[in-house]
Amino acid sequence: MAFSHHCLKHKGRLRLFLLLGVFAAVFCFCLVSLLQRELTLRKEAADFKALAGKMHRASSAPGTFSQNGESLPVASPNESNTSEPTSFAQLSAQNSDYYGWLSIEGTSIDYPVMYTPNDPEHYLRRDFRGHSSLSGTPFSDGTVPPGGTNTVIYGHNMQNGTMFAPLLSYRSQSFYEEHPTITLQTQQGLFRYRIIAAFATEILPPGSDAFCYYEYTDLQTEMQFADYVAGCRALTGYPISETAVFGDQLLTLSTCSYHTANGRFVVVAKRCEN
Repeated sequence: MAFSHHCLKHKGRLRLFLLLGVFAAVFCFCLVSLLQRELTLRKEAADFKALAGKMHRASSAPGTFSQNGESLPVASPNESNTSEPTSFAQLSAQNSDYYGWLSIEGTSIDYPVMYTPNDPEHYLRRDFRGHSSLSGTPFSDGTVPPGGTNTVIYGHNMQNGTMFAPLLSYRSQSFYEEHPTITLQTQQGLFRYRIIAAFATEILPPGSDAFCYYEYTDLQTEMQFADYVAGCRALTGYPISETAVFGDQLLTLSTCSYHTANGRFVVVAKRCEN
């Protein structure tokens, strides 16, 4: 009887040790995975920062616009720079999918924008060079060529604050007032956009009667344009005096938001004069 009791105690201890071993192995695996992910994200952020450094080359030419401490040529909404910036040409030569460079001064948003119409989400999990990437690279909607009535650009909301994560700061009116301008440099020049709306929303079920910003990529008619602008501004939680009228060119930035299932945060801006 005593022997049997001893065996049971021994087996119980053995099971406990086995369970502890399994828990320890799982914990170590998770810890290593988290560390690897963190190192990967840091490397990806460093790579983009290095790429940004190549893009923002100081220029002493007259008629330039200072972005993050660097001077770049500026084009008006109806005019193009006749001389293509060398840095743009170099990046375009490295990857023909490169469309332009997006920046919001005073934030970490300072990234290339890709355009692959035959596979719009090609850069969802790829870096600028096309390699596998957790952060991905911002990309333009493939349904309508960028540079039209509404250029839509998507980017991830990364937990480490990179990519389009800073967009969620536009929930605050004070942040908007301090960062009202977006710049986008393309082959045609560097353009400035003034923000007209910033709002949290979600991807809705098909057939929903509610305003779905993602259905307004091609604003060909005055009614479509007005409906889009009105819908975006109605969802904005604070007053913005800047607005847009039919004929203006819009820029829409979209990222994930975790306030609800399939949540999104959207910033809309219009191209403006220098």
